[in-house]
Amino acid sequence: MNHLPTIRAASGEVTHTRSEVASESSAPSRKLFCYRHHPDYRYRRMADASAMEELQSELDKMSKTEKEEVSRVWAIFSNSSASSRNVILKGILSQCCSPQLSYASSLCSNLSRVDILSLLPAEISTRILSYLDAWSLCNAAQVCKRWNQLADSDAVWFKMCEQHIDRKCAKCGWGLPLMETERNIAASQSAAAGTKRKSDGSSCSKAQLTRPWKEVYRERCIIERNWRTGRHRLSVWDAHADGIRCLGMTNDVLITGSYDTTVKIWDLKSDTRGKLLRTLTGHSRCVTGLAVSGGKLATSSMDNTIKIWNRHTGACLSTLRGHRAGVVSIDFNGTVVASGDTDGIIKICNFSDKSCFALQAHIGAVNSVKLLQGADLLLSSGDDSKGILWDLRTKQVVREFEGHIAPVVQALPVYGSDLEVDVEDSNGRCTNANEFENATGTGTSDQSMMKMIDYDDHDSVNHEHATKGFKKPNYIITSSLDNTIRIFDIRTGRCVRAMMGHIEGVWALDVDSFRVLSGSQDSTAKVWDLQTGLCLRTFTGHVGAVNCVSLGDSCMVTASDSGSVRFYDYR
Repeated sequence: MNHLPTIRAASGEVTHTRSEVASESSAPSRKLFCYRHHPDYRYRRMADASAMEELQSELDKMSKTEKEEVSRVWAIFSNSSASSRNVILKGILSQCCSPQLSYASSLCSNLSRVDILSLLPAEISTRILSYLDAWSLCNAAQVCKRWNQLADSDAVWFKMCEQHIDRKCAKCGWGLPLMETERNIAASQSAAAGTKRKSDGSSCSKAQLTRPWKEVYRERCIIERNWRTGRHRLSVWDAHADGIRCLGMTNDVLITGSYDTTVKIWDLKSDTRGKLLRTLTGHSRCVTGLAVSGGKLATSSMDNTIKIWNRHTGACLSTLRGHRAGVVSIDFNGTVVASGDTDGIIKICNFSDKSCFALQAHIGAVNSVKLLQGADLLLSSGDDSKGILWDLRTKQVVREFEGHIAPVVQALPVYGSDLEVDVEDSNGRCTNANEFENATGTGTSDQSMMKMIDYDDHDSVNHEHATKGFKKPNYIITSSLDNTIRIFDIRTGRCVRAMMGHIEGVWALDVDSFRVLSGSQDSTAKVWDLQTGLCLRTFTGHVGAVNCVSLGDSCMVTASDSGSVRFYDYR
């Protein structure tokens, strides 16, 4: 005789025994069950231990006759159909007094709660949690062990990192630093360690580089919070006897070039920060620019030369003497050197194919050059108050950027298209970009847009560089001695934002995915929000003009005419 209790649907009369459910599990169910009575969930759901202990304790206090009566009532209710259960409950509740109804209400409020995440497949639960923000996700992890397991899963935090790292989240407005340089350094060190032998003699073929995505998010979130609140550690040291003209920063060293004709390399490790590692000598006049690519360093000078150094050993590898005037700007990507001089001439030297050619469009000194898109494009700025985008394959000007009324000192690419942009009309007033196009009729259908060079073609032309992950800038940002910083649309050449706050000329500029760092003749450095154009913070402390700045994911550095360096660490 089968003594197993029957299982009833909450909305039907048909019953099944547990064995019948097992035998019919492969057949499609013809009844709809609630989550409490569903045969797939009923017998795998964990009982409430505290409630069962309390129930057993109260049952033990009863006499044998009372126990049998209670057990009989439970058995009758358990074997009743859904409609019969409803009638029994109504009858029982109608006989209850107020305290008993209050007690029943408190029990029902707890029993009616449904933990939907424990009932759904883990994949769907993970997908639901991935829509929460970080604060809500941490709160969810404290609900119970099951929720903690789901909320701390790598799949959820990978999605969180994907939404925030190196971009601004559209939901919360936060963005987290990429910290790509630190990651590459750690990867190379771990790879080197992976070649060593284990203690048991076996070899390590692969380095273990994996970390929980929650830890990755936490690390970057702390840095971003420090940027927002201004919490940092400041290191100051006197680097040169004369003013510092240029600087470059890597993950572990800072390189400075000065009017005293020397280049110095400084340690940036936290315990030895500011320690001089080596001094490079060889230029006979002021060092005006430098660029770092891997283990090589390129420097330019007013002595008309460019020198390529091994930055690890300090050895001079080669000297380029193609300019007839002082070289004031330089960029280097490992195979191509771009440089600009005081005569307005830009020279491009390609070490891979031994080619060298000149570009000329600026009137006056070329104050900055920047190689883009795997050296297929070049951005330059000069004393003629213009920025110019060049196509190095055709040696032609792609676009000119005008709007400044004084020499443009720096021009840099801006990657990303989520800027809150404004444009200036003919009267100098700032208006919304869409309103400007509607008012002037210069939308995408304008004939002037039809004549512009198709900037998107550069990805397909250089497929080798496109597949290596090079990104196209959507804007360029420039600094000028007219005290302003401007952002231009790279496709139209139109100025979409003017950032004002410095009271003297802006000599130095750097930009990342979230911030803009500027240095000025007024002895201050300012950090701006790239998306909104608002000034976030002003830094003082330098004596003399701030000639050069550098912006990293977790730090920034400024240097001035007094020869001092100020390093701000946000880790």
